Amino acid sequence: MPYLFEEDLPQRDILFDYALPEGWKQYDLSGDSLAEMRAKVLEAYGNRPEEAEALNELIADMARVTDEATGSGLISAAGTFEEYDDGFFMATVCVFAFPAGRGEHTIDPCAWSTTSTRTRPRRVRAPG
Repeated sequence: MPYLFEEDLPQRDILFDYALPEGWKQYDLSGDSLAEMRAKVLEAYGNRPEEAEALNELIADMARVTDEATGSGLISAAGTFEEYDDGFFMATVCVFAFPAGRGEHTIDPCAWSTTSTRTRPRRVRAPG
């Protein structure tokens, strides 16, 4: 078989599907919902200038974080925030797409399952 350069290989789309648990919300990553949310929040809580300013800063931060995440490859996100008798439950799932790299920087996700080492976060106790 003759040698094939990477750019000569056929392109293929990799599709996936995931099911969200009931009650989870699919997040809008386009930013369109932020404008609607801003209008509703300002109408309900933006009675004083300092409240409106704080809400505008919060919405701007949310837009910045969304832009940075989608610019880094975030293609889908969903989550939930629920209150129970014994506390809150918050969970988020994110799906990213990223290039595999080239040469020594090539990423092989299939190799992760056999070569990765999982470590638990270290807990640090405060004195006292």
